[in-house]
Order: sequence, then C-alpha cells, then structure tokens
Amino acid sequence: MSTIQTMKRFKKTGFLIIARLKSTRLPNKILKKICGKSFIDHMIIKLKSADFIDNVIVCTSNLTKDQKLEKISKKNNINCFRGDPDDVIKRMYEASIKHNLKYILCITADCPLVDIPYAKKILKKLKNENFDLVRAFSLPHGAFCYGIRPKALKTICDIKNTKYTANWEKYFTRIKKFKVADLKIPKKHICRELRITLDYYEDFFLIRKIYKSLYKEKKLFNLEDILKLVRQNPKLTSINSFRSSDYIKNYKSETKLKLKNKFNHLKIRKPIYKEFANFIK
Repeated sequence: MSTIQTMKRFKKTGFLIIARLKSTRLPNKILKKICGKSFIDHMIIKLKSADFIDNVIVCTSNLTKDQKLEKISKKNNINCFRGDPDDVIKRMYEASIKHNLKYILCITADCPLVDIPYAKKILKKLKNENFDLVRAFSLPHGAFCYGIRPKALKTICDIKNTKYTANWEKYFTRIKKFKVADLKIPKKHICRELRITLDYYEDFFLIRKIYKSLYKEKKLFNLEDILKLVRQNPKLTSINSFRSSDYIKNYKSETKLKLKNKFNHLKIRKPIYKEFANFIK
C-alpha cells in the first residue's frame, strides 16, 4: 500500500460542512457572491487553511437540486458526501464512517465566518477529554462550530424514532447518555448582539459589509478582526440583531426529540445542559 493510500485510510479528523440548497427565507443563500466568490467558496477556503484538520467534506443531500454542491466541492478539491435529505444526524454519521473519521467538527454552510482558532480549541478539548459534544455558544452566532465524536451520532441513530433531525441539539442535552462541554470564552470575544450567520436578507447585508471592510485576497480574517470592526462601528449590529428572536422561534418549532419506545426512559423534560436559545440575546 502506498504512503498516500495509507494516509487516506487513517485520516482521523474532518470538518463537515452541512449544506443544502433548500432555503426559503433567503433562497440559494450560500451561492450568493461577495468579493468575487460565493459564500460557500469563502467558507471552504477558510476551512482548508486549518492545518489541524485532515479532511474537509461538504455533507449534503442526495437530491438532484443539491448536485451543484458536489460540483463546488470538486472545484475546490475537497470531498463531498451525499446522504439523507432530512436526517442530518444519519448523514453526518455516514460521512464520518465513509471517511474514517474519529473526530468531527461540523458547521452549517450558512456560517462562512466560522472562527478557525476556536475550531482548533474545540477539537483539542474533544480529543483530550471524554466528551461527546463540545460547543462554544458564548461566541457570536455564526462564529462557532461543534466538535462531535461519531460514536455519539451512532447512538442517536440507534435510539431515535424520526428521520427529521436538522436541529439535533436536544438529543445531546435531554438524554442521559452524553457528556457535553462548553468552552470558556473570554469576555473580549463575547458579543451577543453580533449575529454573523446567514438566514435573512439583513444577515446578508451585515456580512457583506464585513467582507467589504476586511477581505483581502489570499489573506484570511478572523473573529478578532470582526469584533474590532464592530467595536469601531457599533451600529453595524443593529442591521440584523432583531432577527435573533425570529431565528429562535423557528429553531424551537423545528427541534423535536423522538425516541423509539424502548428508549423513552432515557428522555428527560428539563435539559441537563443549557440549550442554544439560552445563549442568544
């Protein structure tokens, strides 16, 4: 077996970009262009710069309309996994198995400003401590990713009783099987009024302003740069901060927890860990 084949076989860490082209609030949002590239192209370039990651994978559906995402993956010389359109937990797990991943970092494709330095910290905690899920929810919405052990995804696949798992948080926070950790975030990086995820037109306007102010070809900017810009221009956050309440309302309506009857005893009413809505202003 060649050295290259051996490396492929034993790759352990991967960044999964959870992506679909189904948005109705902001149609084809991740294909919109800014500074000459689509948002998902910007995201892929940023994630490929992470030298602590073995693999970057677009994790999308097997539906025809998401074929474009496979083409984008090939253009950027990264892998693409296509699986169940609705069962995101299953899709992530199957992608991790196909690519021999022991640890995964995941983020939805509508967060092109995900912070690489914090991704590294999340992965380090996931690898070195016995957690199933590592989060950084105190960061601005859109800057954090998740660290997950695939074996936890396998457990959820075994016990859940639904294929609709786009919002999968409660499987970790309300089942007595998982250990969840939250990174301690320095006060200087906490800015709850800052929303840098792409769900609404107002989000697009803010992120476009950020890119136009900070983007330079072949030079990446990070959360430190964004926060400096926002503190110099505090009115920027007012562009879309009011959308957080709309997002949380929609998020709660989509978040369902359904277990097979023989596993219902694992479910609890009050969360063991704080849930996402508690971190958003």
